[in-house]
Amino acid sequence: WFELGRLRFTAGEDAGGAVDAFEQAIRSNEAHVPAHVALAQILANSIARADVERADSLFMKALEFEPHNSKVLLSFAEYCSKVTRTEQKADDLFERAFNHAGPSQRHVCLFK
Repeated sequence: WFELGRLRFTAGEDAGGAVDAFEQAIRSNEAHVPAHVALAQILANSIARADVERADSLFMKALEFEPHNSKVLLSFAEYCSKVTRTEQKADDLFERAFNHAGPSQRHVCLFK
C-alpha cells in the first residue's frame, strides 16, 4: 500500500488515491512510519485536503514509533516551521534531528 501511495503521489495525478493508499498502509501496519510521514505531508501541504490537526497527529504517532528517526524529526520540523509557524517547536525538532543524525546527515539539519 505504501508503494502504491508513493507512486500515485509522485506521479502527481492522484493525491486522493495516494491518501487512500497511505491510510490503508497504516491500517495494515500501524507502525509504518514512512506512511505516517507521507500522509502527514500531503495533509499539511495540500490546499484541497489541508488537515493540520491530523497531520500533526500523524507526525506525533510516527515519533512514538521511532523517536530518534532524524528523517521524521526533520520532516516534522519543516512542517512546524512552514505550515503551523510554531518556530520554537521547529527549532527543538531541528536540534533533535541534528543530535540523532549520523555524521553524513548532519549537514541537512543545518539548512533550517
